[in-house]
Amino acid sequence: MAMRMNLPPKNELRNLAVNFFNYGIFQSSTYIVPLITIPYIIRVVGIENYGIISLANGIANYIRVGVDYGWNILGIQYIARAGKDNKKRGEIVSAILSQQMFLVLVGGAVLGLAVLLLPKLQREYLVFFLAYGLVPGNMLILTWFYVGAEQVKDLNYIFLSSKLLYVLLIFFLLKPLNNFVWVVVFNSLSLLAAGMGSLFLLRFKYGIRIRLYGWKKFSHLFKEGWPIFVSYFSTNFYRNSNILILSIFASERIIGIYSVAEKAVKVVQSTFMPLSQTLYPYIAKISKTDEVKAAKYLRYIIWGMAILSGIVSALMFVLAPLIIKLLAGTTPALGVLLVRVGSLVVLFGVLNYILGVIYLTNFGFKEKFSHAVVSTGVFGIVSCFILSYFFSATGTMLSFTLSELFLLLLLTHYVRKYKRMGKLV
Repeated sequence: MAMRMNLPPKNELRNLAVNFFNYGIFQSSTYIVPLITIPYIIRVVGIENYGIISLANGIANYIRVGVDYGWNILGIQYIARAGKDNKKRGEIVSAILSQQMFLVLVGGAVLGLAVLLLPKLQREYLVFFLAYGLVPGNMLILTWFYVGAEQVKDLNYIFLSSKLLYVLLIFFLLKPLNNFVWVVVFNSLSLLAAGMGSLFLLRFKYGIRIRLYGWKKFSHLFKEGWPIFVSYFSTNFYRNSNILILSIFASERIIGIYSVAEKAVKVVQSTFMPLSQTLYPYIAKISKTDEVKAAKYLRYIIWGMAILSGIVSALMFVLAPLIIKLLAGTTPALGVLLVRVGSLVVLFGVLNYILGVIYLTNFGFKEKFSHAVVSTGVFGIVSCFILSYFFSATGTMLSFTLSELFLLLLLTHYVRKYKRMGKLV
């Protein structure tokens, strides 16, 4: 007798398909825009200046991770489980946003201190301060709210408009202004515009009033979100520190080539995010009432995503010269090598998201996920320093790939261990 797959009901499949399509539009803009703009930016400002831009954005994104505080994961879960309770959703948004605004101020102070203490940052201090605009911009977009509410379509109009604004500014004003600093200005302005649009939508469509809370009303969130923050920060610690560490050992030109290759790897990996982000709130809702049912669906998801991401990794390895040519306008041998070394990040990263975020966090093992990611963060930073010192950019990308593999092995160990003990379905 043929084995029958226990698929979700048709209405649930229809909702998943709609959410996947809407989130796909949202996520697509985040990787299509770099494909369009990076070749032009490099042609106008040069690979060395692009290296400085990448370093500035890398530092800003580093601080952004601290400001996010893991709410892009846990916030989705809270909003999904709040359902249509507008009062509860308003309280969640107000509390999280209040905490994040406090962290934006702390992050700004940290950036200022870094510029004062590090001579390499002082030379182009204006670039680093202007790039910081992406931090409050990303915070105000509130992507986690729309994903958790399964209403990403409402955000698409605002977000796509901001991306279009960025593209137009780059293509029409960058060359006449003749200064690479404007690249980070345009990026910050477009994200801040998206954030303002998102707040407008939240207020006038959803009727949610955002109130800024004092310390007493949001301080408990530091403890509540700590396990996810530690895991999220650790993940991004080794994923976003590569350029910073490489800058200690390499020239701006090498940093620029590495940035293009790393961007290619992350862009390809991000193509899986629409499906992953669609499944996360869905599994979160099901696991709340029926863990056995959620676990069955997850088994199909894991195998399907493993096969698909494996195929994509293989294609990326083969097509590395074409990928670098499209992004950089030339085909440096180093760039091709870096893309090939990083191609397995796609496979490992997709499986890590499913096992860690969708599986362990939804089934009550946030702490174990956090432990695995912290261990990976330590491994990633140490290996990045060592390998970058000996092998420059090639070592940096190899560290990136090995870190994702290290995390996958740890998560697989935890899943198998707790399934044998009967603590995980």
